[in-house]
Amino acid sequence: MKDYISFRDFIFHLSSVNDESLYEVVTYLLHYDLGAVDFYNIDTDHKIIRFKPGEFDTVTEFLKEIQKALSFSSEKWVWSNPTSLKELRDQDRRALTDTVSKAMHCFFKKADVSGFEPLNGLLHFEDVDVKHTVQVENIEDLIDSEFEKQHREYVAVNDFVNDLYKGIGSGKPLKFTLKSLLENTPLREVKLYRFQNLNYSLVSPTDNSKYKNTDDLLRHFYNVLDDEQTGTVTSDREPFKDFYFNHSEIQDLVNSDLNVETKQLNQIDKQLPTPPPMPLEDKNVINDLGENQRLLITYAFFTLEDMTCLIIDENPAYINNDANYLRHHRMVCNAIDAGSLVPNDTDRISAEQVKTWLANHNFIYKGFNDNLSNDRDKVGIAVVGHVFKTYDQLVEELVTANNTIKDLKNKLAQVDATKYSYITPAMEIMDAVINEFWVNYDPEQQAPKQLIITDWITQNFDISPALALNIDKVCRHSDARRGGQYKRS
Repeated sequence: MKDYISFRDFIFHLSSVNDESLYEVVTYLLHYDLGAVDFYNIDTDHKIIRFKPGEFDTVTEFLKEIQKALSFSSEKWVWSNPTSLKELRDQDRRALTDTVSKAMHCFFKKADVSGFEPLNGLLHFEDVDVKHTVQVENIEDLIDSEFEKQHREYVAVNDFVNDLYKGIGSGKPLKFTLKSLLENTPLREVKLYRFQNLNYSLVSPTDNSKYKNTDDLLRHFYNVLDDEQTGTVTSDREPFKDFYFNHSEIQDLVNSDLNVETKQLNQIDKQLPTPPPMPLEDKNVINDLGENQRLLITYAFFTLEDMTCLIIDENPAYINNDANYLRHHRMVCNAIDAGSLVPNDTDRISAEQVKTWLANHNFIYKGFNDNLSNDRDKVGIAVVGHVFKTYDQLVEELVTANNTIKDLKNKLAQVDATKYSYITPAMEIMDAVINEFWVNYDPEQQAPKQLIITDWITQNFDISPALALNIDKVCRHSDARRGGQYKRS
């Protein structure tokens, strides 16, 4: 057994001997394919069995479960100090407990992990006893010390933006305050750092980095925020999670150059130029869905509570009405008030509306709304009846409809022309009689006598008196046939 180390002790060993928090250790390991190292099951009888690929949950899955459950507010938690579990939310505590239980009999060979190149210089099996590297009673002090040291020197970009609401933003939306920073401070002077290989490295414009400098990164951050958003969410934070500022640099610059006063923030009225829309595949797609999210994405219709629980991965049947839930619930309510989401008669919202709205706000979930149109500006707004059309589709349909109307009008004109082009000699005579005797006929006056009309017809047209008589009968005014209103004496 001395040649093996449990998954649990291996993670703790890396954390303790390198003075790194558990969260940072797990994040570091996820950058590399630790799953390539053999994994073993050792039962209570010390029977050793090597897992075959796909036979058991991978190391990567274990690490992702741990990282997901941990947050900046609960970095103190380590397995050797179970009393710290109370710092976690109930669902996070359950998730960690399940992961630990599944990994209880999982081991690495020390020789295998020692030979794993990304861990060179980070393991010290030959010098220390893993189980006694740090005394249990000192674990929290060690993690606290490390966290405070890093907090003094560096601040995560995500934390800096998230704290704008309660700091220099004076209660204003994050997007509003961030816009003021971008317009009023020389942010290019603030160095941008990336946390890699357990070190903070300076980002250079020549590096193969998604963001070239602080100004570039914060403009991208601005582009993913909602107008009224007062706190960041998981999908907002994901693209920027590895980036940091030097704490003193960013604070000194903000305090000296921004001169943050409410009246200055209120003077902002010009539009911030934003980066061009990024294709959907370049946006952050959440691949590792939680248990509740995997269930919720199968819904055909959503209530407000269902949508909120999808975003934060909660069970709609057991809602934890904490600040996180209430913040996102208000966000969904505002979307309904603004008409961006349209519930049906039962106050439920179709899945198609939910997919589109979430994608528009960078909540993109694998297998749910990750295959929508790449041009985010063309994603349609929901309408009653749940019909989703892009702008181009609507324009195309309008052009087609106008062409159809024009074609129908032309056909109608042709039909009318054909109808009036057919005429007989008798029809010509009737038109002439009507124009001569009846167009301006006044029923109060005596009607023209039949003899007068028939004589006029035979004199002007080569027809018999009998046909002229019939034409008069057809053309005679209805009042004249009744004798009119004229009283004969």
